[in-house]
Amino acid sequence: MGIFGPNFKKLVEKNDTQGLINLLSSKNPDTRISAMLTLAKTSDTAALDAMKKLLHDQDPRVRTVATLKFGEVNIQEMVENLEQILRDGSPGDKIEALHLIGSRGVSDQRLSAVLAASIEDKNLSVRLAAIKTLGMLKDVHVVEKLITCLEREHIHIRVEAIHALGEIRDARAVNPLIGAYMDKYPEVRAAARAALERIGTAEALKALNDSQFTMLVRKMEGNEHDRMETAARIGHLGLKEALPLLVRASADKYKEVRIAAVKSIGTLKEQDGIDALVKLLDDKFYDVRLEVVKALEHIPSPRSLEGLEAAARDRNESVKVEAERAVQAMKTRLGM
Repeated sequence: MGIFGPNFKKLVEKNDTQGLINLLSSKNPDTRISAMLTLAKTSDTAALDAMKKLLHDQDPRVRTVATLKFGEVNIQEMVENLEQILRDGSPGDKIEALHLIGSRGVSDQRLSAVLAASIEDKNLSVRLAAIKTLGMLKDVHVVEKLITCLEREHIHIRVEAIHALGEIRDARAVNPLIGAYMDKYPEVRAAARAALERIGTAEALKALNDSQFTMLVRKMEGNEHDRMETAARIGHLGLKEALPLLVRASADKYKEVRIAAVKSIGTLKEQDGIDALVKLLDDKFYDVRLEVVKALEHIPSPRSLEGLEAAARDRNESVKVEAERAVQAMKTRLGM
């Protein structure tokens, strides 16, 4: 600064720590920030104590800098500031805050919702940092949220989510990761394999080491006919461990592949396939929706009943009639 403000260079040259400490109390927020940054590497106890007070400064910019630059203070003192940064900070500040949270292992209820929301941030780098941080925290409560990231279009989001799930090592991620194991991008497949190895459950290892399963994965990477034939084959063989492949195939761009996957999910009668079926009740082709109704009828569950009741309001008469019949049959099976 100089003529119109403090000369920080001169204070540093004179080693005037007390002068810099005094500036931490300046009425000008920019001066407080500059003094704090100048003192960032000091080990002077008085300076550190003075800078700690800026964690509660009335100016949000000062609090942000204090929080990001002096993370070695009690982490609980910073939770409120970190929460504000993740909500209102610049992308750079958000990323630095996320790195701090991950490296310090900050676990606080007030931050959980904000961290989860950061996955939806409009800035890609912030989204990636948020996913990485959730993995570093190893919080099992975010597993479902991370699983949804495996369906994102951006390859780096999928890869980072897979890494995070591998760090958390929750068995709920096994089936979705098996699905990711047949992603069209080799980087995603490699990450999924590593994550499954880290989780290490019998189901995960079987998927990686079973030669028949590996063959099915490769066939699912083939053309439309190969994918359709493989989806049908899984049902014919009753391969319940291959359900994740069917779930992925149920979102295939080709109608015939989706129908084959739906039929096989119904044949396997696995509860974990219900959500994939329910999603297809919005499929633009009525014959896909019709097969979904038939498949749901084979899997007794309140969730299946909800899907069938929704299908009973379908715009297509054939789907509607079939669903109405299936609803009554399901209520009987469920003892309702």
